[in-house]
Amino acid sequence: LLGFVEIDRSLVSYEMVDVQLNMNCVLTASKRIVFDIGAMVHNTQLQQTHHNKLDSYVSMVEECIENSLKMANSSGMMIDLNGFIVPDKSNACEMHARAVARRAERTAVSAQQHWAVPVLNIMSDFLFLLSWHNWKGGDQWCGIDK
Repeated sequence: LLGFVEIDRSLVSYEMVDVQLNMNCVLTASKRIVFDIGAMVHNTQLQQTHHNKLDSYVSMVEECIENSLKMANSSGMMIDLNGFIVPDKSNACEMHARAVARRAERTAVSAQQHWAVPVLNIMSDFLFLLSWHNWKGGDQWCGIDK
């Protein structure tokens, strides 16, 4: 088992396990940041004192996405997106959470809470990546008829 861990009868590299652990950490941080944003909406003083927390969250998620995509490209796991992703039972929760994050992002723009937009945008991107990562196979990509 040099360099590999056996999981579900398939060999997965340590890099893949690291990516999964990193995604779990980002998911936990995302849950916490949602509550912070809720508090910051109602208290402008918190917006000023917690601005660094939002910036560090965005940086952490960007790094997670970048590392995940590098690993996916190098291992040949990346699937070309030639249409729309159709949620199924393996990723419905992530896709629902992504839709909620996108709606919150649009609401933040409408409410002129522009400080929250980068956080909600990168959160939505991460949830899409998580949805792709948790996809268990099948006919998920719905092509666009031209």
